[in-house]
Formats: sequence, structure tokens, C-alpha cells
Amino acid sequence: MYKLSLLLLCYITCCLLFSHTLGQEQQQSTTLRGDILKSSEKCRTKVSQNSRIKMHFTARVWDVEEPFEDTYSSKPLSLKLGRDKMMEGLEAGIQGMCEEEIRRITIPAEMAFGKTGLSDKVLPNSAIIYDVEMLKVDTPLTNQWFWSGLAVIAATYIVVSRMASQVDKSKAERYLKKLQQTSTSASTKTE
Repeated sequence: MYKLSLLLLCYITCCLLFSHTLGQEQQQSTTLRGDILKSSEKCRTKVSQNSRIKMHFTARVWDVEEPFEDTYSSKPLSLKLGRDKMMEGLEAGIQGMCEEEIRRITIPAEMAFGKTGLSDKVLPNSAIIYDVEMLKVDTPLTNQWFWSGLAVIAATYIVVSRMASQVDKSKAERYLKKLQQTSTSASTKTE
């Protein structure tokens, strides 16, 4: 009898604890988090400031499964970081992503839509979860036009510096000739 009552007491305690944890809502994230869902096999370029990127994403509110925004049904989002407007938390969350990487970014309310929310889609002070697939990353160092422009600037510098040195040489030669002429004319006058 004692063992049965002890077993029953343990069962009731476990049921109460389990139901209490089920009833608790998960707390919204207050810090920016990025979890890699799929790594890139070959990470040649990473997202950094001034990168041009192309990405697909789904965005949903914390504790809501239905996305309020989804680019998979339309064209991917293309923009240049640092120039085009982007949510602060999303821009910080995609930093360092590689092409073909998929990342889940949890953005706290203050780095998302804050106290205002987003019309009828996002309530005020709500954290947002983005699942981002990075399709293309083009940084200035991987852009062929960057290197072409740099080569043109270097070639122009070399040509201009050579022309300037030739001009300087001819000025020096003219000065020396003038100096010689004045010294020879001065010596002929003294004789």
C-alpha cells in the first residue's frame, strides 16, 4: 500500500510539472541570434559591408508559424548593404553568410519593428524570425569592375608620373642650357 501511494504521488507530481511547463509560453528573444540551418559547401565570398546580395527569405512573428512575408513565391530580394534600407537586425544577422547558406535569424523587437509594429501583420514589441537563403554575394573585392577600375587608376598614375618626370627633365635641360649660355656670354664679355 505504501509503495502504491508513493508511486501515485510521483505520478501526480510529474503530471503537474509537465502540465506547468506546457502552459508556459516560450520567452521572446531579446538578443540577436543566427543559427545555421544549412552550411555552404564552398564558401568563396561572405556577406560584408558594401556587398551586393541576392536572397530569399520567409519572415514570421515569434510564436506564429504562418509567415507574414515570403520571397520564395516571387523574385529574390536584391540590394546593396550600407546603401539600401534594411531592417537593422536583419542586416546584422546576415553578416558573414556565405552563398548557398541558409540561416535562421531571430531578431529582438527593438532591432525589428519595435514599439510601432507593422500594421496588421506584426504586433508592437514582437520579435521576428527570418529564415534566409543567401543566393549570391558580390563584394567589392570579388567584383571584376573593382579590379578593372583599380588597374586603370594604376596605369594612369604610371603614365602621368612618367610624363611629369619627362617634363621635369626638359625643364632642367633648358635651365642648364640657359645657365651655360649666360656663363659663356659672361666669360666672353670679360675677355
